[in-house]
Order: sequence, then structure tokens, then C-alpha cells
Amino acid sequence: MTFNEFRGHFLTRYEAAKLSDCAPATLVRHPDVVSVGGFIPGDELYPALQFDRDGSPTPGLGALAEQLSPHLADAEIASFCTRPLRQLGGKSPIDWLRAGRPVEVAARAAFAD
Repeated sequence: MTFNEFRGHFLTRYEAAKLSDCAPATLVRHPDVVSVGGFIPGDELYPALQFDRDGSPTPGLGALAEQLSPHLADAEIASFCTRPLRQLGGKSPIDWLRAGRPVEVAARAAFAD
């Protein structure tokens, strides 16, 4: 398996910046953009699912990731964000946030029984 096959639906910093139509340094500081550690220190990856078709990041995703990061690993947060949840009316957390719903409710859903 090559690195690009493994990388799948992740973007490099430069790919994500191009998609978002912003400079890489701006992307790194954007409050709604999240990254996961890369294979090389300083070479993070950006889950593609956080960007809408027009390249804009999902509002509130950064805040959600910040609330979950003390309890979950990056990969667990990415997986959680894509699963439909009963607590969110069958929506995934990413779709919940895209609909303008509260970050706090999505965060609580991560720890619901």
C-alpha cells in the first residue's frame, strides 16, 4: 500500500489550503479547521470531510475537536464525526454542525451511553 492509498480522504496542508482558497499559514490558524498528526513531525493531515463542496470548513468543528481531544485520539475524533448518532437525531456530528446545531450537544453525544 502506498502512502497516497493509505492517506485516502486526507489532505496535506497545501492541498487543504488550495481547496479552502487560503494561504497554508492561514489554514493552520483557522479555528474551524482540524488536523491529525502526520507520519513526519510537522507534516499533519487534514480530514477532507471537514470541507464543504465550496472548500469552506465546517463551522464549530474546531471547537468540537478541542472539547474531545483531552479524551479521544485524533483518529477517534475523525471516526466519531462521521457516524450517525441517535443522540443527534440520526445525523453525524459533522452534518449536525453543518446544520448550524450546537457544538456542546455534539460533544455530549461522544460520551452518551
